[in-house]
Amino acid sequence: MKFPSIIVSLTLLVIYLNNGCSNSHQSTRPSGILYSKEVNISPLISGRVIQIFKNEGDAVKVGDTLLIIDTELYELQKKQSENQMEEVQAQKLVLETQIKQVEAQLKHTNTNLKRQKELLSSGSTTQQILDDLTLLQETQNQQLEALKAQLQANFSLLKKVKTQIELQNKQIAYGILQAPMDGKVMVRSIEIGETISPQSVAFILTNDEQLETRVYLTQKEMAGLHLGKEVNVWVDAFPDRAFKGTIAFISSKAEFTPKNVQTKQSRSTLVYAVKIAVPNPENLLLNGMPAEVEFK
Repeated sequence: MKFPSIIVSLTLLVIYLNNGCSNSHQSTRPSGILYSKEVNISPLISGRVIQIFKNEGDAVKVGDTLLIIDTELYELQKKQSENQMEEVQAQKLVLETQIKQVEAQLKHTNTNLKRQKELLSSGSTTQQILDDLTLLQETQNQQLEALKAQLQANFSLLKKVKTQIELQNKQIAYGILQAPMDGKVMVRSIEIGETISPQSVAFILTNDEQLETRVYLTQKEMAGLHLGKEVNVWVDAFPDRAFKGTIAFISSKAEFTPKNVQTKQSRSTLVYAVKIAVPNPENLLLNGMPAEVEFK
């Protein structure tokens, strides 16, 4: 009788299948490529580069000066704006003085006109004098309105010139190109004396202390995964060491496996993208290294 052997074999098969189903994402170690975020650094103004402070491979901190652009043209434009500001402010004082003078004259005319109207009723003055004062009152009112309109135009021009100076101050400040992040210079594509513009990339910065990799899992392999879950990351350069990583992104939409996956059969499978953040404080891991992810 061979029934005991058959029973044992079936039991082992059930255990194997159960383990495979309950740990589907643990049975494989999907692979990806380690990469670091790259940031293209471009200036906000155009100009000639007069100093460069960082070269390829140099470490940088936030706020470090990368290069300086000649801002002499912007400084001359600012000087012109400052001179214009002085002229506009001087004109403002003249207009304010003239307005006060006309207001005083108009006040005197109004008082005189009121008195002449009272005198006319008693026959102590003439209609001609009253008409002349009325005409003078109208003229002074028109002068006052014209001066106030000029003052309003002066105010608008003053505001415009102030805005120009603020813009020119920013343009001058933009002549100093600074690092927006900690990291190192991967690429420097500019030389002293060359003209640079906002459309050109002067530096490419990267931070190798925080790497990422992206793997693709089937729906079955997604079981139990969540953001923040710790994983092990393996690389060929350190076969006996597992590097710690965490799940930073899980796609909510299935897609076909990218074309860079090796087999045609795998590329036709619907999968979900999972991004793994891999701290690299010792700088042992390098950008571009193949890596395998082990889900705990």
